[in-house]
Amino acid sequence: MELGAIVNFAEAWKIQRRQQLNWGNLPADTPCDVKERKSEEYLLGLYEELGELARYLRRRTHVLKGGTTKQPLALAEHAADVFKYLTALLDLNGVDASTFGLALARKTVVVQQKWAWEKAEMEGRKVLVVDLDGCVCDWVVGFRAYARKHNVAIPSGGLQDPALEWLKDAFDSRGGFLDLKPLPGAVLALELLNARGWTIVIVTARPYIQHPRVYADTLYWLKSYGVPYHHIFFDRDKARAVAQLAPAKVGACVEDRMKHALELALAGHLVLKMPSEGDDVVRHKRIRPVVGWEQILKEIGEEVTGRKSANEGGGGNV
Repeated sequence: MELGAIVNFAEAWKIQRRQQLNWGNLPADTPCDVKERKSEEYLLGLYEELGELARYLRRRTHVLKGGTTKQPLALAEHAADVFKYLTALLDLNGVDASTFGLALARKTVVVQQKWAWEKAEMEGRKVLVVDLDGCVCDWVVGFRAYARKHNVAIPSGGLQDPALEWLKDAFDSRGGFLDLKPLPGAVLALELLNARGWTIVIVTARPYIQHPRVYADTLYWLKSYGVPYHHIFFDRDKARAVAQLAPAKVGACVEDRMKHALELALAGHLVLKMPSEGDDVVRHKRIRPVVGWEQILKEIGEEVTGRKSANEGGGGNV
């Protein structure tokens, strides 16, 4: 193989895989305990190569102070050793180049979203804060379908029963959010508000910290259904998240869980409370019960146009 034969990332991955097979990499049906031991070997090698890379950078930084020219190829070769151990580790555990490329793309989108928020200018904006599950997408129907698919009966305590926590973890960590459908009228209403100058900020309690893939899954779902939004926060403390929108004017918050609705109301915000299974009735002057997006639009003083969004898949008009 000549230098320059590796022309792209996928080809580099294939060549590295062939080399690892030559050095005794393990077949796909290798027992888990053997894979674990081999993974530990690769991790140690990766750690050593990262150490070599760090030492090289420190040496080069020291030398460069004297005016010596940089050597990009030498640095790249140190990094290549890191890459070789990393690809071997991933390949051993069933990750190929396309899967890694997809993960890299998803992470890139997440970073872009966070960067966009850091650069956002909120002063003078009219904001609608919107929860996702139970407000924009039908989590109840989606989760019940997920439970049926896995032959799990919903306990007498309903969807908030602690006995379902293990299933919710599986739902969150295995892409369950991707299968949810929009609630009737939600996408159209947000399209209308976006066109009329509202800044739409999504604040969701989805467990992004516990299950990092939730962030990218959420962004993919929003894009696939054409849901307009400007920013998104993942935070179980809704009032804390909304406080970060200052100095923007928060016109209203759309929320389905009474716990979060009350937190937002106590922080001084108008809350339009969607129905939620098992919620206690709590009366507060800043909490207004609503049953759908047509009522939400009326509450914030917007009139429905009567057109139907192509992204709702026949879900209905507002």
